[in-house]
Amino acid sequence: NAQFDFLGDPADILMHPDDASAAGILDGDTVTLRSARGELTGAVKLTRHVRKGVLSVPHGHAEANVNQLTDRNDIDSVTGMVRYSGVPVSVRPAG
Repeated sequence: NAQFDFLGDPADILMHPDDASAAGILDGDTVTLRSARGELTGAVKLTRHVRKGVLSVPHGHAEANVNQLTDRNDIDSVTGMVRYSGVPVSVRPAG
């Protein structure tokens, strides 16, 4: 599902500025998100439009494939789909 690649915009990882400051991360830094399943790397965009403690990775970009973080066996009982929200991750500067 990489339908937005044609726009040419990067898939920024949205992060609250307070969380970024605590982790030593600056706007535009490249970070690695890691879950129990896997990891992905991308650029951070700081915004107060996400809550503290939350990271948001927009869906639809090949270079930020959120499927690398999810577990196909972790099924949402209401929808019957793989859980894409509330996936626990750690974040650290890439490198």
